[in-house]
Amino acid sequence: MEEKCTLCPNHCLKTLLQCEKGKQYFYQRKNISQLEFMQAQDLTSKLMKCGHILMHKTGKKRGQENILDILSQHHSISQKKLQEILGVEAGSLSEILSKLEQRDLIKRYKDEKDKRKSIISLTQKGINKVHHKKSNDEDLFDMLDEKERKQLAATLDKILDEWHQRHMKYQKKEQ
Repeated sequence: MEEKCTLCPNHCLKTLLQCEKGKQYFYQRKNISQLEFMQAQDLTSKLMKCGHILMHKTGKKRGQENILDILSQHHSISQKKLQEILGVEAGSLSEILSKLEQRDLIKRYKDEKDKRKSIISLTQKGINKVHHKKSNDEDLFDMLDEKERKQLAATLDKILDEWHQRHMKYQKKEQ
């Protein structure tokens, strides 16, 4: 949970300070200059704006889209194998698959050799959706050349690794 300023009645988040008392207090406490503080705020703001655009551009149902991407790489896959790849609980996966099935993006059927296994594959509508998503996503970073893309990826990896260590240590480990 982010720390709040208690020096005025607004109780602003320390990354969005509005009063001079709070700004001075946090600058001195962190021993950073006002310029460094403002630059950090600016980075946070820019990342939040990027996140907002990505969320709306790529769709809010990333779990579903991950499944469609995986299915596009396999002709068909067992539900158990998909669960292992995603590292999710069986019930969670089943719920997401039901939603995809209702939208006619996937089909589920029993394995001919082992009736206990459910096999999942994309429908034509699902194939079209994956193809459309990929062509839509291509323009997200087309203003960057290959070197800039690699540099951005390396920087984001560094940030994510550090943030994960600092802020996610009590969360379930990624698989």
